[in-house]
Amino acid sequence: QLVGQLGDNGAALREFIKHDDLLWAMSAGLQTLNIIAHTRWASNGIISVPNCHPVDGLVEGDMSTGLEKTMFVLNGDVDNYRTLVEETVLAKGAHIPPAISTDAKILPVLFHLGVEDVGDAEERFRNVLRRCEGSLAVVMQNLNDFDSQFLAQKGSGQSFYIGRTNDGWLVASEAYGMAARARSSYPVAVHRQGGVSVV
Repeated sequence: QLVGQLGDNGAALREFIKHDDLLWAMSAGLQTLNIIAHTRWASNGIISVPNCHPVDGLVEGDMSTGLEKTMFVLNGDVDNYRTLVEETVLAKGAHIPPAISTDAKILPVLFHLGVEDVGDAEERFRNVLRRCEGSLAVVMQNLNDFDSQFLAQKGSGQSFYIGRTNDGWLVASEAYGMAARARSSYPVAVHRQGGVSVV
């Protein structure tokens, strides 16, 4: 029943975008734009707006600011999600808002709280993936480095493809996801360190 409504959902989203006055007012001055999103229903957590990707690193409790500056999209599953929440969030006296039950939420939290604050953003991003167990394809957008997007894959169940469009680049976990916008796509060439591939 839900799958049958996807066409209606897509039409509704296009209408929202078309009539979003704030979006169009902001876009008049844009020179570049990075967008990250995930169109698949959550495999962990209920289907709800709070569980939609991208997710930020904000948690509830006495925590430092800046956690909202990093956004993650996840395709796959963080198999050790509960353990990571206990070690990284609950141990620091905080908690993830109860309305959010997607395992993707732990990724931006780990980026800020769960790995050593040393090295550049790529190394911290790589360390986040090293701590996660499971098969993952991840995109990170960090507002402190807004000219870059970070992609990673771990395990054999996920992949990334990239296609050139008239106005930029498109990245998707499946080649057919770009068929309407790009004539061809290529698997992302990656280098491996510690079982994690990062671009």
